[in-house]
Amino acid sequence: MVVRFEKCELKIDQIHKEEFSKESFASHENKVIELIQSWLRNDSHFTFKTSGSTGTAKTILIEREKVEYSCNATMEKLDPGRKFKSALLCISPEMIGGAMVVFRSLTRNLNLRVVKPSSNPLEQIEQTDKFDLTSLVPLQLDGMRGNQLDNFSCILVGGGSLDRINLKTSAQIYSTFGMTETVSHFALRLSDEEIYECVGDTQVETYKSDRLAVRGTITNHKLLVTNDLIEFISTKKFKWIGRSDIVINSGGVKINPEKVERILRSQLAGNFIVSYLKDSVLENKVILIVEGTPFEMELNFSNLEKYEKPKKIHFVDKFILTRSQKVDRIKTRERLLTSLNLQS
Repeated sequence: MVVRFEKCELKIDQIHKEEFSKESFASHENKVIELIQSWLRNDSHFTFKTSGSTGTAKTILIEREKVEYSCNATMEKLDPGRKFKSALLCISPEMIGGAMVVFRSLTRNLNLRVVKPSSNPLEQIEQTDKFDLTSLVPLQLDGMRGNQLDNFSCILVGGGSLDRINLKTSAQIYSTFGMTETVSHFALRLSDEEIYECVGDTQVETYKSDRLAVRGTITNHKLLVTNDLIEFISTKKFKWIGRSDIVINSGGVKINPEKVERILRSQLAGNFIVSYLKDSVLENKVILIVEGTPFEMELNFSNLEKYEKPKKIHFVDKFILTRSQKVDRIKTRERLLTSLNLQS
Protein backbone atom coordinates (compact mmCIF):
# COMPACT_ATOMS: atom_id res chain seq x y z
CA MET A 1 0.00 0.00 0.00
CA VAL A 2 1.24 3.45 -0.97
CA VAL A 3 -0.04 6.78 0.33
CA ARG A 4 0.42 9.69 -2.04
CA PHE A 5 0.49 13.18 -0.58
CA GLU A 6 0.79 16.54 -2.34
CA LYS A 7 4.61 16.57 -2.54
CA CYS A 8 5.59 12.92 -2.16
CA GLU A 9 4.40 9.39 -1.64
CA LEU A 10 5.21 7.04 1.21
CA LYS A 11 4.98 3.32 1.63
CA ILE A 12 3.28 1.98 4.72
CA ASP A 13 6.62 0.78 6.16
CA GLN A 14 8.05 4.29 5.84
CA ILE A 15 5.08 5.73 7.72
CA HIS A 16 5.33 3.02 10.38
CA LYS A 17 9.05 3.68 10.92
CA GLU A 18 8.65 7.48 10.60
CA GLU A 19 11.17 7.70 7.76
CA PHE A 20 10.09 11.22 6.87
CA SER A 21 9.91 14.75 8.27
CA LYS A 22 6.49 15.81 9.58
CA GLU A 23 7.37 19.46 8.97
CA SER A 24 7.07 18.93 5.22
CA PHE A 25 3.41 17.85 5.42
CA ALA A 26 0.23 19.92 5.75
CA SER A 27 -1.96 19.53 8.84
CA HIS A 28 -4.53 17.29 7.13
CA GLU A 29 -1.71 15.10 5.82
CA ASN A 30 -0.15 14.77 9.27
CA LYS A 31 -3.55 13.68 10.59
CA VAL A 32 -3.64 10.90 7.99
CA ILE A 33 -0.14 9.84 9.05
CA GLU A 34 -1.26 9.86 12.69
CA LEU A 35 -4.26 7.64 11.88
CA ILE A 36 -2.12 5.17 9.93
CA GLN A 37 0.49 4.96 12.69
CA SER A 38 -2.23 4.45 15.29
CA TRP A 39 -3.68 1.63 13.19
CA LEU A 40 -0.31 -0.04 12.68
CA ARG A 41 0.38 0.15 16.44
CA ASN A 42 -2.81 -1.84 16.95
CA ASP A 43 -4.25 0.88 19.19
CA SER A 44 -7.38 -0.40 20.90
CA HIS A 45 -9.35 2.88 20.65
CA PHE A 46 -9.63 5.91 18.38
CA THR A 47 -10.84 9.37 19.40
CA PHE A 48 -13.33 11.32 17.31
CA LYS A 49 -15.47 14.42 17.65
CA THR A 50 -19.12 14.40 16.65
CA SER A 51 -20.14 16.89 13.97
CA GLY A 52 -22.27 19.10 16.20
CA SER A 53 -25.01 19.27 13.56
CA THR A 54 -27.73 18.40 16.08
CA GLY A 55 -26.22 19.73 19.29
CA THR A 56 -22.96 20.44 21.03
CA ALA A 57 -20.01 18.57 19.52
CA LYS A 58 -18.50 16.00 21.86
CA THR A 59 -15.50 13.70 21.93
CA ILE A 60 -16.07 9.94 21.94
CA LEU A 61 -13.87 6.84 21.97
CA ILE A 62 -14.52 4.10 19.42
CA GLU A 63 -13.11 0.60 19.82
CA ARG A 64 -10.85 -0.76 17.11
CA GLU A 65 -13.05 -3.86 16.76
CA LYS A 66 -15.98 -1.66 15.77
CA VAL A 67 -13.88 0.20 13.21
CA GLU A 68 -12.67 -3.06 11.68
CA TYR A 69 -16.21 -4.43 11.59
CA SER A 70 -17.60 -1.29 9.95
CA CYS A 71 -14.83 -1.30 7.32
CA ASN A 72 -15.41 -4.94 6.42
CA ALA A 73 -19.21 -4.64 6.38
CA THR A 74 -19.08 -1.68 4.00
CA MET A 75 -16.43 -3.16 1.71
CA GLU A 76 -18.24 -6.49 1.46
CA LYS A 77 -21.26 -4.53 0.25
CA LEU A 78 -19.38 -2.29 -2.19
CA ASP A 79 -16.61 -4.60 -3.40
CA PRO A 80 -17.36 -8.25 -2.63
CA GLY A 81 -15.02 -9.39 -5.39
CA ARG A 82 -12.13 -7.34 -3.93
CA LYS A 83 -11.45 -5.56 -7.22
CA PHE A 84 -10.88 -2.08 -5.75
CA LYS A 85 -7.25 -0.95 -5.78
CA SER A 86 -7.33 2.77 -4.96
CA ALA A 87 -9.06 5.41 -2.87
CA LEU A 88 -9.13 9.20 -2.69
CA LEU A 89 -9.35 11.09 0.60
CA CYS A 90 -10.67 14.60 0.02
CA ILE A 91 -12.72 15.27 3.17
CA SER A 92 -11.35 16.08 6.59
CA PRO A 93 -9.56 13.15 8.27
CA GLU A 94 -10.41 14.81 11.59
CA MET A 95 -14.01 13.63 11.16
CA ILE A 96 -15.18 10.02 11.29
CA GLY A 97 -16.11 9.97 7.58
CA GLY A 98 -12.62 10.98 6.48
CA ALA A 99 -10.87 8.71 8.96
CA MET A 100 -12.88 5.76 7.68
CA VAL A 101 -11.54 6.36 4.16
CA VAL A 102 -8.07 5.83 5.64
CA PHE A 103 -9.13 2.78 7.66
CA ARG A 104 -10.95 1.16 4.72
CA SER A 105 -7.81 1.65 2.63
CA LEU A 106 -5.72 -0.03 5.32
CA THR A 107 -8.22 -2.88 5.71
CA ARG A 108 -8.32 -3.59 1.97
CA ASN A 109 -4.75 -2.56 1.08
CA LEU A 110 -5.90 0.23 -1.23
CA ASN A 111 -3.42 2.78 -2.53
CA LEU A 112 -4.51 6.08 -1.01
CA ARG A 113 -4.30 9.57 -2.51
CA VAL A 114 -4.66 12.45 -0.05
CA VAL A 115 -5.69 15.96 -1.17
CA LYS A 116 -6.75 19.05 0.73
CA PRO A 117 -10.52 19.22 1.34
CA SER A 118 -12.10 21.71 -1.08
CA SER A 119 -15.32 22.27 -3.02
CA ASN A 120 -13.84 20.51 -6.06
CA PRO A 121 -11.00 18.17 -4.99
CA LEU A 122 -10.43 16.93 -8.54
CA GLU A 123 -8.84 20.29 -9.38
CA GLN A 124 -5.84 19.11 -7.35
CA ILE A 125 -5.17 15.96 -9.37
CA GLU A 126 -4.55 14.97 -12.97
CA GLN A 127 -7.63 14.60 -15.16
CA THR A 128 -6.56 11.08 -16.04
CA ASP A 129 -6.33 9.91 -12.40
CA LYS A 130 -8.95 7.29 -11.58
CA PHE A 131 -10.06 6.03 -8.17
CA ASP A 132 -12.17 3.08 -7.14
CA LEU A 133 -13.52 4.63 -3.96
CA THR A 134 -14.00 8.01 -2.33
CA SER A 135 -16.22 9.78 0.19
CA LEU A 136 -17.69 13.23 -0.53
CA VAL A 137 -20.02 15.74 1.05
CA PRO A 138 -22.87 17.07 -1.14
CA LEU A 139 -21.08 20.42 -1.52
CA GLN A 140 -18.21 18.65 -3.28
CA LEU A 141 -20.49 16.52 -5.41
CA ASP A 142 -22.34 19.66 -6.47
CA GLY A 143 -19.07 21.45 -7.25
CA MET A 144 -17.77 18.92 -9.75
CA ARG A 145 -18.21 19.67 -13.42
CA GLY A 146 -19.07 17.69 -16.52
CA ASN A 147 -17.94 14.09 -16.38
CA GLN A 148 -15.57 14.51 -13.42
CA LEU A 149 -17.57 11.99 -11.39
CA ASP A 150 -16.58 9.38 -13.96
CA ASN A 151 -13.11 9.46 -12.35
CA PHE A 152 -14.58 7.21 -9.66
CA SER A 153 -16.02 3.71 -9.58
CA CYS A 154 -17.87 4.19 -6.30
CA ILE A 155 -18.73 7.32 -4.31
CA LEU A 156 -20.06 7.47 -0.75
CA VAL A 157 -21.90 10.70 0.07
CA GLY A 158 -22.79 11.81 3.58
CA GLY A 159 -23.96 15.00 5.20
CA GLY A 160 -27.05 16.02 3.28
CA SER A 161 -29.56 15.53 0.50
CA LEU A 162 -28.67 14.45 -3.05
CA ASP A 163 -32.05 15.53 -4.41
CA ARG A 164 -30.95 18.57 -6.42
CA ILE A 165 -27.60 17.29 -7.65
CA ASN A 166 -27.13 16.17 -11.25
CA LEU A 167 -25.87 12.60 -10.94
CA LYS A 168 -25.40 11.60 -14.59
CA THR A 169 -22.28 9.48 -14.27
CA SER A 170 -20.97 5.96 -14.67
CA ALA A 171 -19.96 5.93 -11.00
CA GLN A 172 -22.10 4.18 -8.42
CA ILE A 173 -23.16 6.82 -5.92
CA TYR A 174 -24.43 5.84 -2.49
CA SER A 175 -26.12 8.08 0.04
CA THR A 176 -24.88 7.04 3.47
CA PHE A 177 -26.75 7.00 6.77
CA GLY A 178 -25.03 7.07 10.13
CA MET A 179 -23.20 9.13 12.72
CA THR A 180 -19.95 9.13 14.67
CA GLU A 181 -21.50 6.89 17.33
CA THR A 182 -22.22 4.20 14.71
CA VAL A 183 -18.67 4.37 13.29
CA SER A 184 -19.80 6.45 10.31
CA HIS A 185 -22.58 4.88 8.23
CA PHE A 186 -24.48 1.69 8.96
CA ALA A 187 -26.86 1.90 5.98
CA LEU A 188 -26.61 2.80 2.29
CA ARG A 189 -28.91 3.57 -0.62
CA LEU A 190 -28.14 4.18 -4.26
CA SER A 191 -28.68 7.81 -5.28
CA ASP A 192 -31.72 6.98 -7.42
CA GLU A 193 -33.43 4.98 -4.67
CA GLU A 194 -35.28 5.99 -1.49
CA ILE A 195 -34.79 2.95 0.75
CA TYR A 196 -31.74 2.58 2.98
CA GLU A 197 -30.41 -0.93 3.58
CA CYS A 198 -28.25 -1.80 6.59
CA VAL A 199 -24.80 -3.32 6.11
CA GLY A 200 -23.31 -6.08 8.24
CA ASP A 201 -25.38 -7.34 11.16
CA THR A 202 -26.90 -3.95 11.96
CA GLN A 203 -30.67 -4.00 12.40
CA VAL A 204 -33.16 -1.20 12.91
CA GLU A 205 -36.43 -0.85 14.76
CA THR A 206 -38.69 2.02 15.80
CA TYR A 207 -38.80 3.63 19.21
CA LYS A 208 -42.02 5.37 20.31
CA SER A 209 -43.65 4.63 16.96
CA ASP A 210 -41.41 6.53 14.54
CA ARG A 211 -37.90 7.20 15.91
CA LEU A 212 -35.06 5.14 14.48
CA ALA A 213 -33.25 2.78 16.84
CA VAL A 214 -30.16 0.78 15.84
CA ARG A 215 -28.61 -2.42 17.16
CA GLY A 216 -25.61 -4.51 16.06
CA THR A 217 -21.88 -5.04 16.47
CA ILE A 218 -21.26 -1.31 16.01
CA THR A 219 -23.43 -0.58 19.08
CA ASN A 220 -22.16 -3.51 21.17
CA HIS A 221 -25.57 -5.06 20.43
CA LYS A 222 -27.20 -2.42 22.64
CA LEU A 223 -30.13 -0.39 21.37
CA LEU A 224 -29.06 3.09 20.21
CA VAL A 225 -32.03 5.44 19.89
CA THR A 226 -31.63 8.37 17.49
CA ASN A 227 -33.57 11.55 16.77
CA ASP A 228 -34.30 10.43 13.21
CA LEU A 229 -37.84 9.80 12.04
CA ILE A 230 -38.25 6.85 9.69
CA GLU A 231 -40.77 4.78 7.81
CA PHE A 232 -39.99 1.25 9.01
CA ILE A 233 -39.91 -1.36 6.25
CA SER A 234 -38.01 -4.26 7.83
CA THR A 235 -35.24 -4.83 10.34
CA LYS A 236 -32.75 -4.18 7.51
CA LYS A 237 -34.56 -1.49 5.49
CA PHE A 238 -36.10 1.91 6.18
CA LYS A 239 -37.01 5.21 4.56
CA TRP A 240 -35.73 8.36 6.25
CA ILE A 241 -38.28 11.11 6.89
CA GLY A 242 -36.36 13.72 8.88
CA ARG A 243 -35.15 14.62 12.36
CA SER A 244 -37.47 14.88 15.33
CA ASP A 245 -35.33 17.51 17.06
CA ILE A 246 -35.90 20.15 14.36
CA VAL A 247 -39.67 19.75 14.03
CA ILE A 248 -41.48 23.12 14.04
CA ASN A 249 -44.71 23.51 16.03
CA SER A 250 -46.86 25.98 14.08
CA GLY A 251 -50.43 26.57 15.17
CA GLY A 252 -50.40 23.24 17.00
CA VAL A 253 -49.31 21.39 13.84
CA LYS A 254 -45.92 19.68 13.70
CA ILE A 255 -43.94 20.61 10.57
CA ASN A 256 -40.98 18.58 9.36
CA PRO A 257 -38.56 21.09 7.71
CA GLU A 258 -36.71 18.41 5.76
CA LYS A 259 -39.93 17.14 4.21
CA VAL A 260 -40.79 20.68 3.06
CA GLU A 261 -37.26 21.14 1.72
CA ARG A 262 -37.51 17.98 -0.37
CA ILE A 263 -40.76 19.23 -1.93
CA LEU A 264 -39.26 22.65 -2.76
CA ARG A 265 -35.86 21.32 -3.90
CA SER A 266 -36.76 21.22 -7.60
CA GLN A 267 -37.61 24.95 -7.58
CA LEU A 268 -34.45 26.26 -5.92
CA ALA A 269 -30.97 25.75 -7.35
CA GLY A 270 -29.02 27.23 -4.43
CA ASN A 271 -28.76 26.44 -0.73
CA PHE A 272 -31.81 26.96 1.47
CA ILE A 273 -33.38 25.68 4.67
CA VAL A 274 -36.85 25.78 6.17
CA SER A 275 -36.86 27.43 9.59
CA TYR A 276 -39.16 29.55 11.76
CA LEU A 277 -39.73 32.88 13.47
CA LYS A 278 -41.74 33.51 16.62
CA ASP A 279 -45.34 34.52 15.97
CA SER A 280 -48.02 35.84 18.33
CA VAL A 281 -50.75 33.76 16.69
CA LEU A 282 -49.04 30.60 15.41
CA GLU A 283 -46.32 30.47 18.13
CA ASN A 284 -43.87 29.68 15.32
CA LYS A 285 -44.35 30.61 11.68
CA VAL A 286 -42.54 28.70 8.95
CA ILE A 287 -40.06 30.70 6.86
CA LEU A 288 -37.57 30.00 4.11
CA ILE A 289 -33.93 31.03 4.58
CA VAL A 290 -31.98 31.28 1.31
CA GLU A 291 -28.22 31.67 1.06
CA GLY A 292 -26.91 34.56 -1.05
CA THR A 293 -27.84 38.01 -2.26
CA PRO A 294 -31.59 38.78 -2.13
CA PHE A 295 -33.46 38.34 -5.41
CA GLU A 296 -37.05 38.12 -6.57
CA MET A 297 -38.48 34.62 -6.75
CA GLU A 298 -41.84 33.00 -7.31
CA LEU A 299 -42.31 29.62 -5.68
CA ASN A 300 -45.21 27.20 -6.06
CA PHE A 301 -46.41 26.05 -2.64
CA SER A 302 -49.40 24.09 -3.95
CA ASN A 303 -47.87 20.75 -2.92
CA LEU A 304 -47.53 21.90 0.69
CA GLU A 305 -50.10 21.71 3.46
CA LYS A 306 -51.48 24.97 4.89
CA TYR A 307 -49.11 25.27 7.84
CA GLU A 308 -46.12 23.95 5.86
CA LYS A 309 -46.17 26.91 3.48
CA PRO A 310 -43.41 29.46 4.27
CA LYS A 311 -44.90 32.77 5.34
CA LYS A 312 -41.85 34.73 4.20
CA ILE A 313 -38.51 34.32 2.44
CA HIS A 314 -35.37 35.68 4.13
CA PHE A 315 -31.78 35.80 2.89
CA VAL A 316 -28.44 35.42 4.65
CA ASP A 317 -25.17 36.07 2.86
CA LYS A 318 -23.58 32.80 3.95
CA PHE A 319 -24.82 29.70 5.71
CA ILE A 320 -22.87 28.52 8.74
CA LEU A 321 -21.60 24.94 8.40
CA THR A 322 -20.68 22.32 10.97
CA ARG A 323 -17.29 20.60 11.10
CA SER A 324 -18.66 17.93 8.76
CA GLN A 325 -19.89 20.55 6.24
CA LYS A 326 -23.57 20.23 7.02
CA VAL A 327 -25.70 23.35 7.38
CA ASP A 328 -25.79 24.39 11.03
CA ARG A 329 -29.49 25.17 11.28
CA ILE A 330 -29.30 26.73 14.74
CA LYS A 331 -26.42 29.10 14.02
CA THR A 332 -27.71 30.00 10.56
CA ARG A 333 -31.08 30.92 12.08
CA GLU A 334 -29.27 32.94 14.77
CA ARG A 335 -27.40 34.82 12.02
CA LEU A 336 -30.73 35.70 10.43
CA LEU A 337 -32.17 36.84 13.77
CA THR A 338 -29.15 39.07 14.30
CA SER A 339 -29.62 40.67 10.88
CA LEU A 340 -33.30 41.27 11.68
CA ASN A 341 -32.54 42.55 15.19
CA LEU A 342 -34.74 39.83 16.68
CA GLN A 343 -34.28 37.51 19.64
CA SER A 344 -34.55 33.76 19.52
